[in-house]
Amino acid sequence: SVWAFQRYISERWSQEDSFEYALWGITQVAEVIYEWITSNYPKAILSAVIDNGNKEIFKGVSVKKQEGLKDVKVPVFVTAGSANPVAEKVFKQYGVSRYVICYNGIYIVVAQTANEIKVEKIVKR
Repeated sequence: SVWAFQRYISERWSQEDSFEYALWGITQVAEVIYEWITSNYPKAILSAVIDNGNKEIFKGVSVKKQEGLKDVKVPVFVTAGSANPVAEKVFKQYGVSRYVICYNGIYIVVAQTANEIKVEKIVKR
């Protein structure tokens, strides 16, 4: 599923752009995505990490439980497969408006407003 996040990022930002992002799930996918972004987008900033596990710090960022999503205003990349089934409901609950979820060979990019969820793109690998 790493390809989906790489594609989403490369379609939106050039390597010279500054942008912030968040990761939901401290997983191997999160490690790979973080390293890829750091290598290819030197001005990108990991500004939030969400995980319901016990880790306190990930790549220098304090890890918060899912309730921490209420403060996230940047795109969230859902890297934990276990979060996929509940992610959309949780995002709506905490007002997260931009996120990417990868399900079994497709990725879903969403822009959400208070009244509707707009699926921006569904891409099959």
